[in-house]
Amino acid sequence: PDRGLVYRQLSSQLTDAHRACGQGYAFSFPGDSRTPPWLRLDQIHCSEHFLPVYSRLEPNRKSQHRSAVATFELKK
Repeated sequence: PDRGLVYRQLSSQLTDAHRACGQGYAFSFPGDSRTPPWLRLDQIHCSEHFLPVYSRLEPNRKSQHRSAVATFELKK
């Protein structure tokens, strides 16, 4: 989860694309349920060599998780 120990360790050295340029909460789990997604389990991170320019989740997905997608630019 985006508030857990592993997330904190990753985000101390990598950039979370959604936090850098996404919108909303990006809840990705559960993806296929009567209950709306309520937990952010799926993230995309990048090193300092990349700049996140776009990040979003699939709006509707008939699977356990909603897929995350991100676009990056190479920093010079």
